[in-house]
Amino acid sequence: MAVEQELIHSNAFNFDGFLAGGVDPRTGIYTCSLTLGELKSGFLQGPSLPIRLFFSPLQGSDIGYGKGWSLPLTQYNVVTHQLTLSGAERYKARETSSRLVFDELKLEILKVLRPAPGRFDVVHKNGLTEELHVYAGSDLAVPKRIVSANGAAIHLDYSAINGEPVLAAVRDATRTLLTIVRTAGQVTLTLYPDSECAAPFILKRSDDQVSAVQLPDGGVWSLDSEVIGGVECLTQVTSPLGARELIFYEEAGHRLPPDAPRRAIPHVMSHTV
Repeated sequence: MAVEQELIHSNAFNFDGFLAGGVDPRTGIYTCSLTLGELKSGFLQGPSLPIRLFFSPLQGSDIGYGKGWSLPLTQYNVVTHQLTLSGAERYKARETSSRLVFDELKLEILKVLRPAPGRFDVVHKNGLTEELHVYAGSDLAVPKRIVSANGAAIHLDYSAINGEPVLAAVRDATRTLLTIVRTAGQVTLTLYPDSECAAPFILKRSDDQVSAVQLPDGGVWSLDSEVIGGVECLTQVTSPLGARELIFYEEAGHRLPPDAPRRAIPHVMSHTV
């Protein structure tokens, strides 16, 4: 597979295409994302799945990758009736017996059907369908199968952390495309694990924080963080070639309403590359 070969031998891991960070001009918060690649299934005939880890200091819990880190997938919360797409768009739903209705969605870019109890099918305009099932013991419906317009599919397996589903593996009809193994001190995400092009990415953890990302070629991105105003914030990002980003914060940056869980959240004062 040419795509897999490029994935492990590319020098791009050292540069901005792999790790991208910046300050959100709306909130003043520094966030970053790690692009691990895009899973190709069914010998390029099935659906693809981008694998991207995202850091936000406002996500204070550890959901299997490190505090503040997540791997965005489409999900539906059956208690709050909120649909969150893999691209982070969120829509409040109104449930009927056969589908979900989104009053705030003016253009029908997708529809969500309810073919069975505990199941929600998210049908996109390009013909892709994500079959969401409520994970046992949780309030979340997560994608168990993603089907392309031609009928080819990938399957997603989960394990539970604190009762919530976290991705454990992705596979198509013939092979495993991704495994995620969590051990003491690290999380290993391996793309195409049973092939000669297996590409392991290792998240090194210290006190539930991601302190470094080791790449398949041995390079390492280093991440320094600090608790500022009760929020875990990235303060330095260092590339395998030594380039650095330095981020400084105002602790009492944005004041929040009186009924908020904290009085203020920090915002970035300076960001130097």
